[in-house]
Amino acid sequence: MVLKVWLGLFFGLFALVELYRWLESLSLSMPAYVLAGGGLAVLSNPQVRSYLWHQVKPPQITGRPPEQD
Repeated sequence: MVLKVWLGLFFGLFALVELYRWLESLSLSMPAYVLAGGGLAVLSNPQVRSYLWHQVKPPQITGRPPEQD
């Protein structure tokens, strides 16, 4: 049982190091950064985020105040 844990930790750490080395050597172009920034901007908007994940209609903006009962 202990050997399985050690092997799992070893291979997990190895995979993380290799992923880090691969990401470090990765270079992206300017359009990729622009698209990533736009995606972050859209996902950081709570109204859009709730619409995407819960399919809730975003609030409708009208010229009059909401009716109160």
